[in-house]
Amino acid sequence: MTDNTSIEKVILVKLSDAPLATIKKINTRLNLATREFEREASECAKINGGSSWEYKSKFEKIVVSKLFISVIFQKFSVCKGTPDIAKQPKIFLRGNGKFFTNKQLFEKVFPLKSNEYMFTDVDLVQFDDEITNKIVRNTKEKIPNLDPTCEYYIRNSAYRIWVDDNELIAFPEYLQSASHCQREYAVKIDG
Repeated sequence: MTDNTSIEKVILVKLSDAPLATIKKINTRLNLATREFEREASECAKINGGSSWEYKSKFEKIVVSKLFISVIFQKFSVCKGTPDIAKQPKIFLRGNGKFFTNKQLFEKVFPLKSNEYMFTDVDLVQFDDEITNKIVRNTKEKIPNLDPTCEYYIRNSAYRIWVDDNELIAFPEYLQSASHCQREYAVKIDG
């Protein structure tokens, strides 16, 4: 790796009641995530051919809910002159460490709605009006003077998702540094 690249590797040693086999399974997938980040950084370097570029991936947090373990990474890159700021969740079933994509997680949390949503090849989900209305309502309860541009942004973004207790957390894909609209949004999970 070069000075333009910074990638943190995460290894779970112990996690509350998770058996060792589950931790090993999660660590295997986290190792694959590190290699995925390294490949993305290498591709970023290649496509810039001498131009200014940067790629950083660092561990942010682990979120343990009743059913899922989510390991969240922060990613920042400037490839082809465009900044990309993202949170990249790696989601695992708590009981056995099975890896879940955004699509699989969404289908598990909202089984009756999964056919109504659009998923992209980079594992982003675009919500329908019902869920975006809930996100806007929840956000306005927490931030009464929500900027109208943020409401537009919430309704028109694609998200990476994970679960925290009884809420689906959605982090929008964004290409602008330090936007006040790029934050974790929550929607209650029914049932």
